[in-house]
Amino acid sequence: MHQAQEQLAGARAQREVFEGLWRRFEGFPEAVKSRMAEPIDGVLGPLVDLLETAPGYEPLAEAALGPLVEAIVVRDRSALARCRQALGAKALESCRFIVLDDCPRQPAPMEQPAQQAGVSGAVKQYVRGKGGFQPLVDWLLDDSWVIDDIERLLRERDVPRRRLVSPKGDRWDRRSWRFNGSGGPTRFGRRQRWEQAEAAVDTLARTVEDAITSAKAAEDQWQTLLAQQESDKGQLAQVVPALQKLEQLIAQLGDETRRIDEEQRVAELEGRDGEQWLSA
Repeated sequence: MHQAQEQLAGARAQREVFEGLWRRFEGFPEAVKSRMAEPIDGVLGPLVDLLETAPGYEPLAEAALGPLVEAIVVRDRSALARCRQALGAKALESCRFIVLDDCPRQPAPMEQPAQQAGVSGAVKQYVRGKGGFQPLVDWLLDDSWVIDDIERLLRERDVPRRRLVSPKGDRWDRRSWRFNGSGGPTRFGRRQRWEQAEAAVDTLARTVEDAITSAKAAEDQWQTLLAQQESDKGQLAQVVPALQKLEQLIAQLGDETRRIDEEQRVAELEGRDGEQWLSA
């Protein structure tokens, strides 16, 4: 049970981290936190909350989006103007915005990568827009391709002509390199991770509660057995004197039986002696 309680404490701590990432927008710039804390008409939310990735491809998608991973999506230019005014009024740092109305309704033809070893397909095959936000995916990721390992590019002499991203989150964006290092939680799937952590805490809490209930039941049973044992000892204490008295009576009965037998034997001997005397 102690181990389960430690696991529960760890799960609760992890839940707090994920709740901060989801509800308080931890990991985003202060300008994003400020804008999301004070809703403005036309603000749709952080870009990463409007997209979802195939499981395990969060680092790939985040690397492909680059700085846009911190962008806020607004519906139109009017909403953008309101956000700009709010940022200026609070003297906040810069913030990146994407205007949904700027997004083409029909995706442009996707550029085709040159035949290159390790390139397996488009990044956007692993990303989709929630609701009606699929055009954002086509617009923002139509020039990003997946390479199995960015190490391949480091061994080439020519400058790669395409934007290439590895599943680990390393990226070449035509002008600069970005390495993901040790990785870590991405901003994609923040709500899902928090919900999963919440479910894990609930499961562990029920496990600990069941363990406590079982331990209490076992303790109650143990106390009942102890009480029964003490009761049995008390009853035995009452029976022992009676048994001792019975043993004494049996001993006396034995003595009396032997005395009677001896008297009968003596009487028989005396009877035989009397008969012999008379016959003489």
